[in-house]
Amino acid sequence: MLSCRKKKSPEIVPQISGVFVAGNDSDQYGNPVAAYWKDGVLMVLSSKYSQTTGIFISGNSVYISGHQAEGNAQYWRDDKVVHLTKDEQPAYAAAICISGNDVYVAGLKNFDGVLESAMYWKNDVPVRLTDGTSKVTISGIAVSGNDVYVVGSEHSPGNSTVNAKYWKNGKAVSLAANTNNSYANDITVTGNDVYIAGWELTPDNHSIAKYWKNGIPVNLSAGNTHEKATAITAIGNDIYVSGDRATLSNTSMAQYWKNGVSVSLTSGDTRAYTSDIAVYGGDVFVSGTEAAPNGKYVAKYWKNSTAVNLTDGTRDAYAGSIAVK
Repeated sequence: MLSCRKKKSPEIVPQISGVFVAGNDSDQYGNPVAAYWKDGVLMVLSSKYSQTTGIFISGNSVYISGHQAEGNAQYWRDDKVVHLTKDEQPAYAAAICISGNDVYVAGLKNFDGVLESAMYWKNDVPVRLTDGTSKVTISGIAVSGNDVYVVGSEHSPGNSTVNAKYWKNGKAVSLAANTNNSYANDITVTGNDVYIAGWELTPDNHSIAKYWKNGIPVNLSAGNTHEKATAITAIGNDIYVSGDRATLSNTSMAQYWKNGVSVSLTSGDTRAYTSDIAVYGGDVFVSGTEAAPNGKYVAKYWKNSTAVNLTDGTRDAYAGSIAVK
């Protein structure tokens, strides 16, 4: 059964290969502009204020989801933009994946000027998941066979908590009880197994990094500090999860877990954050961002815990998602 998300793609010939990282560079005024790096070489996608949210490699093309300042949901196929909305209402593209010849993009869209609904687009055709009465965030999408999974978090009217959840073919599935705030950040589907990475607040307001396998929670941290899981991938029997951990010195340490065992990527001396994780040929790749001594953020990734800087720290830049082929 084919599982589709931003880190895997079907066999299509010819195929490009390398390490691809989507994120944001900065223009001369310090505004973010959509970009990606192929093996460290910068490719700018827009000269306007813009941001990327996800990446997927299929065949000989690079697909990247994102949005422009005017609030249009869109994606880029290589350097050509494809608009999913055209100024009729504000919209946001959060994640992208390809299954066969079909392009799926998850996101949000306003209806009637004020109703922000969870959405996905299949080949540019919108499918609405919520009616706009609740506050939602969308963070990922996966496709397996004929099933479409969209993951995010929802704050329903009359409910004091935020609830991590996913939608399978439009039907909502809650991941946590409505006792603590919980958030879902990423999803992958392997065979019949659905894995979702996220975090949950404790009653004393700490955050527990965790993932859910088929709705069953697996805690990655003890809840005595602030830790979050940002992305997840499953390779055979191994589960890899990227995340962050707050330090006592008011910084953040980048890390990932393999089968629940934490691997530190930074020392905690600076502010460092992860955004995505991929595994290829036995190597573990984690994208993220780390503060330079001058306070600017450096876009980077780690390969087997060795840092690879994509920018030099003279301007702010962010690495948001990674794909390796």
